[in-house]
Amino acid sequence: MPGGEVLPDLIRQGASEITLIAEYLRAQGASKVYLVSRSLGSIVSAVALGGGARIDKAELLLASADLRYVFTYGRVGQWPSWLDDDSVLREIDPLYLLPNYEGRVHFHCGLRDNLLTPEACVKAYNAAIRAAEREIIWHDRGHSMPLEEYFDDAREFFASDAPPELRRTLVSVLGVEIPANGGDGVCGPGETWENSPFDCPRPVLIVAFQLHVEEGPGKAVYYDQDRATFEWYAEVLDRLASTFEAHGAKLSVQTEKNFARADVLFNRFVLRDLVSRGHGVGVQSHMGHHMRELGLTTDAQKLAYTREVKEAVAQALGSEPTNLGGGFEMDNVCLLGAVRGGLWFTSMTAVEKPYHQRTGKAPAWLHPWILPPTQMIDLSDPRWLAHDDSGGLVYIPGWFWNSGDFEVDCRSGGDCFRAATESLMRALSSVDERFVNVWWASSHLYQTGASEDEVRRVLQAYDRWMSDVVDPLVADGRVVWMTFDEVAQLYLRWEAERLRYISSRLGRA
Repeated sequence: MPGGEVLPDLIRQGASEITLIAEYLRAQGASKVYLVSRSLGSIVSAVALGGGARIDKAELLLASADLRYVFTYGRVGQWPSWLDDDSVLREIDPLYLLPNYEGRVHFHCGLRDNLLTPEACVKAYNAAIRAAEREIIWHDRGHSMPLEEYFDDAREFFASDAPPELRRTLVSVLGVEIPANGGDGVCGPGETWENSPFDCPRPVLIVAFQLHVEEGPGKAVYYDQDRATFEWYAEVLDRLASTFEAHGAKLSVQTEKNFARADVLFNRFVLRDLVSRGHGVGVQSHMGHHMRELGLTTDAQKLAYTREVKEAVAQALGSEPTNLGGGFEMDNVCLLGAVRGGLWFTSMTAVEKPYHQRTGKAPAWLHPWILPPTQMIDLSDPRWLAHDDSGGLVYIPGWFWNSGDFEVDCRSGGDCFRAATESLMRALSSVDERFVNVWWASSHLYQTGASEDEVRRVLQAYDRWMSDVVDPLVADGRVVWMTFDEVAQLYLRWEAERLRYISSRLGRA
């Protein structure tokens, strides 16, 4: 990127000039002001839009946000010193400015853009949370955008009178409830961050802990085929939950079908007990382990497999699970959620590790979004990262900016929470109160130990980590524990208020 060290001044000056030009055009009698910009110009324009430039519509070509991400994974030159200064970034990074823009904006992104990266283009689109209209248009190109690629869209966009109405949204399908005055942009009487998170923003990071329950790698015995094995790990799970409870913390358990079936077969019902104690329990459908051996090639076959797991977990819980870990290897991932013919899960997790393995990029997402009806077999295709109001289920991100171990495993001792703690601290420094901010780390039940000495050592490590790292953050009000189900419900309330806010400004509320 040209002028790395002087880029902040270039962006500030350019954004100021755009704002002045818009004012000049209005002073000359223009009733509407539109803008088209490209590449670095889109960064400058996004800052102007978010800074208050009176521009009604914008076409941002090869847009980007999160300049740290761009300089980490794009081909833009060496790391300039100002990237380490949060105060500078909050002035010139579209990631922080675009949430303020309330006009209409289209983002044109190159699927093969290795200069600014398609992920950074998605970040710009996802950041425009108050835009009266936002649309992302994908182009099978690198870092180029000739006129014929965007002209038709721009002409139709600039000629349109009003944004199209959303006929179906996930929050309407699920019947998400918010306060009567929710979505007016004011934290009024009876509203709190918990019931009105969009109107009552709070600079807090939600922390969760994902625990996958599946057999260990190799030729491990299935839980429902050996009572002694199941009883051992059911007791270990109970002890791990008690360790979390001592700190006011919560587990988000995601279990495969064999453990759930054993829980019923052997009349233990540990999963149901965990829910009664405030923990979360969802489904673990790791189709990646089974697609080849079971011949799962179509979405219909994969849905049938995941439905089987869901039914086993529902029987163990006595209620329908709404969170899913894994199971994302679909041509249309929204079939797992609240759509016709879908499985009606509300939220999904667990893509961070395979995403890093496939792309070599850290999962740099802090805010949940609603998944579009796209494939997630090849996670290097960035289209699954773009929020879609009418999509089928919420994605809850975790392991923020982690590129090391994606599982907490304390069986061998050592600093087993190092990667988790580094990721957590980076997430804390990136909290934006205008969004729902969430972070989680993960482990497997079998990684809690297979002998009494091992289990005791692992539980002590969890206890130390929460005492030394997380508890002080909770006491300071910077962190709050939630289950994945609770995160999804809070986010959906935020989303319902956001949509009502936009509708009210368009006179549709």
